[in-house]
Amino acid sequence: HLAVDGVSWRVLLPDLEAAWRQVAAGGPVALEPVGTSYRAWAGMLPELAADRAGELALWQGVLAEPDGLLGSRALDPVVDVAGTAGSVTVEVPAEVSQGLLSWVPGVWGAGVEEVLLAALGVAVSQWRDRR
Repeated sequence: HLAVDGVSWRVLLPDLEAAWRQVAAGGPVALEPVGTSYRAWAGMLPELAADRAGELALWQGVLAEPDGLLGSRALDPVVDVAGTAGSVTVEVPAEVSQGLLSWVPGVWGAGVEEVLLAALGVAVSQWRDRR
């Protein structure tokens, strides 16, 4: 993280790899053009927001009530710190992990991490509904 943050590294790495392959092959470096710059994306935000104005009531409803606690008590800034965190290990059958590592991310156009995060969100939501 001294020179590049983790998110930027994932964006830069494919370009660095492509450039290295081209140099190693003795050719000039010609990278793919940039799809949308950050500046262009930021400039499009007002229009994109206007296109989603119909969602305003939904999101106001989501924010109208505070979320319930995830645990049985409020967070304690003295006790609830990284040093007191535990871990849970779950073993899943090969057919589940095979799908997770192969076709599921492709179907959703996501990485394994995003699929796992979505699954966690669904699990927490269902757990909270049962409580």
